[in-house]
Amino acid sequence: MEYSLVFPATVEISDDSVVASGEIEIRHADTGLAPFTAFLGSITVRDQIVLQYHIQADRILPQAN
Repeated sequence: MEYSLVFPATVEISDDSVVASGEIEIRHADTGLAPFTAFLGSITVRDQIVLQYHIQADRILPQAN
């Protein structure tokens, strides 16, 4: 099974780094997964999944020899 998502992002660019962050909400049913249960179904989780992310890339300057 393949599932594709488009992640909305806020991107901040500076001289030394790039930062992307955001949040997306999906449902188990959207991905074909069943919500998790325990104790024969007496404990369940919501169908909604919230993914939050923060990705940072920093510039690495070459070292002088």
